[in-house]
Amino acid sequence: MPRPKTKDKLLELSQKSFDKLNDLVDSFATKELNKEFPEGYLNRNIKDVFAHLHHWHLLMLEWYTIGMGGNKPDMPAKGYTWKTLPDFNREIQKNIKTFPWRMREKY
Repeated sequence: MPRPKTKDKLLELSQKSFDKLNDLVDSFATKELNKEFPEGYLNRNIKDVFAHLHHWHLLMLEWYTIGMGGNKPDMPAKGYTWKTLPDFNREIQKNIKTFPWRMREKY
C-alpha cells in the first residue's frame, strides 16, 4: 500500500487501520481476551497491552499540543526520565485497570 500523501488520506488510512484492529479484538472470545500472560510480563493480558498503547498515544498527542503551543513538554512525563521509563510503565500499568475494551468511536 502506498504511503498517504495528504492529511485526508493519512486520516483515512489511520481510521481503516483502527477499524481493522478493533475487528481483530472483536474476533476473540471473552476467555481469550482475559487470558493471563505468563509471569514476568508487565501487561497481564491483551486488554492491558491495548490500554498501555492507548496511554502512550495520548502522551504523544499531549507532547504535540504542548510543543505546538511553544512550550516544552515533560517527556516522558513529569517526574520521570527516559532512564526511569520502567518505573513510569509500571505506573501506567497500575492506572489502566479501568480502560474500556471497546473503542469504536472515530478519533
